[in-house]
Amino acid sequence: MANRIYLVKNKNTGVERLIRAVSRVEAVRFVARTSLEANAASQEDLVRLVAAGTQIEDSKVLLGNDDENSGQE
Repeated sequence: MANRIYLVKNKNTGVERLIRAVSRVEAVRFVARTSLEANAASQEDLVRLVAAGTQIEDSKVLLGNDDENSGQE
């Protein structure tokens, strides 16, 4: 598979990055790995964040079309 250059935009900050990758999914994963961190929430984390009004989000709920083969590569 040939590499393409993808424009990955942070929806919150508007920061745009150009990422060379074989797919859109790989480009997004690269940006996520270099800018995000995920760990299992502790009971203390849950109590603190839920008390502050943080909603628990379900990763199974898709925002738009996340199909890698949607023709947007």
